[in-house]
Amino acid sequence: MKRPAQDSGLKIGSADELLFEFAAQSAECVKLVDLDGRVLSWNAACEMEFGWSAEEAVGHELPHVPEQMRRRTVADLRSIAASGRVTEREAELQRADGSRFLARLVAIPVSDEDGDASGVLSIVTEAIADRRLERQRETLADMVARHLKAPLSDVLTTAQMLQRPEIGSDAARRAEVTRLLTASATRALRFVDDLTALAAIERGELVLEKELVDLSAVVNSTIAQVEGAAARVQIDFDPALPACPADPRRVAGAVVLLLEAALRVTPATRGVGVSVFRERRWAVIEFRDRGPALSKDAPTQLFSSFYTGSDPRGESGARMGMYLVRGIVEAHGGDVSVAPADRGQGAVARVRLPLT
Repeated sequence: MKRPAQDSGLKIGSADELLFEFAAQSAECVKLVDLDGRVLSWNAACEMEFGWSAEEAVGHELPHVPEQMRRRTVADLRSIAASGRVTEREAELQRADGSRFLARLVAIPVSDEDGDASGVLSIVTEAIADRRLERQRETLADMVARHLKAPLSDVLTTAQMLQRPEIGSDAARRAEVTRLLTASATRALRFVDDLTALAAIERGELVLEKELVDLSAVVNSTIAQVEGAAARVQIDFDPALPACPADPRRVAGAVVLLLEAALRVTPATRGVGVSVFRERRWAVIEFRDRGPALSKDAPTQLFSSFYTGSDPRGESGARMGMYLVRGIVEAHGGDVSVAPADRGQGAVARVRLPLT
């Protein structure tokens, strides 16, 4: 593993030099990348694991990461570098022959001689066996079954109710049953649409139908559609926010998922705050929940695929939802993050969408 060239743009601080020398001799796959994802060093174990020589890998942007995931990975690396903390994570990687595998990595922030974040040293500690991928498939199948079972059962029940003579002759009761039927079918269709979008995100093929939209109006109408939200959400909109180029249907989908997560972790007696405002060249949507303190792994991992950490905002079926939010927002050229709320209670999820 060669030391980064002088023209690489990366200066290693003295505290990191010992780490670098140790990594150079490691039998584990160790690679050093800058904050743009450009490979600066690639040891012999990486050559054996991935199939690219150091000469082929160095200077290129994350060749071992599937192309559609590179932008997201660079954002993760920058977040890890800015945090200054050693982070364990899982990621899907690829080899030179095109095969993919799931790996467990340790990411170590590297600072320059002035102490500023300048790169990340990543160590592949374990290539996780196919049984891990199989568990993810089982998790997805379980989520599909649970998310579709309830609305489809409701559809069947309400359809049977419509066949009863006493309801068929009562216009008011028939209208109420029809409303329930429509709501249940809408829930099922939304979940199927989410699965379709998730598959498109994985392929890097999510299609957006952008138009200039009043973001406050989109958020407001979406809140009205989430069951139980209207009475618990405190809304703060900036009337001067200009129109935002976005796909209103996809943005509404992301709002639903983040709002449901905030409501789920917030006690029923407390409210959730939603704000829409301008921040320089960004339109920002913030969700402030009153749930438990943010877990330590949440800021860097909550929006990852099939998050399995300890934060309740990513529990159960919400795991897929948070990943979907990230894909939708990044497809717009924006970003999404989560951070502890003031005074350590609850969390703030933040979506930024470009105004131009």
